[in-house]
Amino acid sequence: MAVESEYRLQTREGARWTHEFNRRRTAALNDDERINSKRAELLRDGTKQALKPVSLQQGTSRQPRKLVFELSSSRPPSSSDEVTLWVRDGWSEDEKSVLNDARAAGVDSPLLFGYLPRLHHEELRQAVASHVAAQETLDAHGPAGGPEAIEARKAVETHLEVARHRIQELLGHVIGGAKVFLGGGQEANGVELADKVQDSATNALERLFPHQPPAPEMASPRRALGRQGARPQEHGTRLRPRSPSGLGEVVRGIANVSAAPIRIATP
Repeated sequence: MAVESEYRLQTREGARWTHEFNRRRTAALNDDERINSKRAELLRDGTKQALKPVSLQQGTSRQPRKLVFELSSSRPPSSSDEVTLWVRDGWSEDEKSVLNDARAAGVDSPLLFGYLPRLHHEELRQAVASHVAAQETLDAHGPAGGPEAIEARKAVETHLEVARHRIQELLGHVIGGAKVFLGGGQEANGVELADKVQDSATNALERLFPHQPPAPEMASPRRALGRQGARPQEHGTRLRPRSPSGLGEVVRGIANVSAAPIRIATP
């Protein structure tokens, strides 16, 4: 069995832990509702982390404004003083439906329409099942007592860590491929999701407050970092899009993410 980066002969205690891990993993894979729920939690919190660099200011006085983000199949309520980003994912909607809704909203709508593509479906499903099974096995056994139990626990912890890194990698690819549309159907510019939302939110604020002059143009979060001399962190993975910062925390908090709409107070 694998323990950290080594392979060791499996003991009787290790076989018992491995059997339980495999049983729980099979149960998770056979429970589509549970896998779907966990995936939605991960996408929701991963998107929240990716949007942290966004800063909204409105008018010549640079009045701070809030970005309200919601990942849901139902259209969120409109707001008179906040920019709302309505995000859907490719597991529940297709991109054409999101674009059609954006076009139907019209060029005066301040609502932003986001789309997360359905990518690496089976790999993400397998990784989530492994993460769930490993965490449940560790929780069920509690602290290990003897040497064999300690080694068995380390083996399951290795499963947990491998699944955690794989989920982070796959989430980065999904969120890195996100698209954002303005009301009317215009697609936002940018490389990272934060850049696209920053670009489109500037237009959304002008629509939300049509009688006030816009704030001076702000640099995208990506360009602002470059101007300060900081280089964007490169992700050492074969997948092209980079993981949004904070996704490690997303995966560690997989069981504690709220399904409620997320309000991001921008400075």
